[in-house]
Amino acid sequence: MEEKQNYSEKPKKSQKKFKRSKSTKDPCPVCDENLYLDAEFTQRVGLLGDDDEVYGWMCPFCMSEFNLEGDITRLFRDGKIQGDA
Repeated sequence: MEEKQNYSEKPKKSQKKFKRSKSTKDPCPVCDENLYLDAEFTQRVGLLGDDDEVYGWMCPFCMSEFNLEGDITRLFRDGKIQGDA
């Protein structure tokens, strides 16, 4: 005989626990604005190539671009002072 499931019981809480970084500082190397949003997300803007692969990220404050290793590839994209690194 099949056992009937009791739906009146509360579901078990997930045992999965997320490790949260205690540091809430994540400054942009160029403008020093904090890019930390929360334990799961950042304010960095992902940069996609033609084949939809992420090739870097951009600071939303100063618009400087970085590769995935964190090296500057373009400085102040929309500011008055610009340049390729």
